[in-house]
Amino acid sequence: MNHTRTMLLAAAALTVLGACGSDGKSSADSASSAGTPTAASPAAASAAAPESSAGGLGGAAVQLGGDPCALLTVPEIEVALGSGVEQGGFGEDLAGRCTYSVGGDVGAGVVQIILEDPLECNAVMKALAADSLDGINAVRVDLGDGGLYAKDSDVVFTTGGGCVAVGGSKAGVNLGHDMLVALATKVAARVG
Repeated sequence: MNHTRTMLLAAAALTVLGACGSDGKSSADSASSAGTPTAASPAAASAAAPESSAGGLGGAAVQLGGDPCALLTVPEIEVALGSGVEQGGFGEDLAGRCTYSVGGDVGAGVVQIILEDPLECNAVMKALAADSLDGINAVRVDLGDGGLYAKDSDVVFTTGGGCVAVGGSKAGVNLGHDMLVALATKVAARVG
């Protein structure tokens, strides 16, 4: 699931780059040369002024803080996966990621909440700002400051200058647009 999401985000970023004008600059590049800060690294994202990232799609992304495990409850996840959901499944979660699975078996069902790193978030922000989603692999969703549903992968939305991804599958099948948007809507209400 994570590899698919990374590939779709990379495709979205390439679509943005492909939308460059004859001068070779995208609208995001033009904003950069006009003085709007952008980040090439997490350190640069951290240095961005709060005003530049507060709008969600303008400026450099930041790393959101907090506990991703506090953003959904087991009963909310059981609506998607069925009974027997418990925290964990991929071993110990990395910082910024929380995994829930059915009885510890991610093949039976899994939901992940990820506070995205600024580099991946920048690609999402650029794709949303340029409105470069292709409709085949990713579509816009109305969450946070803007979001997308990467088909067969997850929902990623921007908020507070950062991004949150919510993904999941049951018996190896993606939970789909409606269920992932429903879960991500609950997460969006609690991020902050």
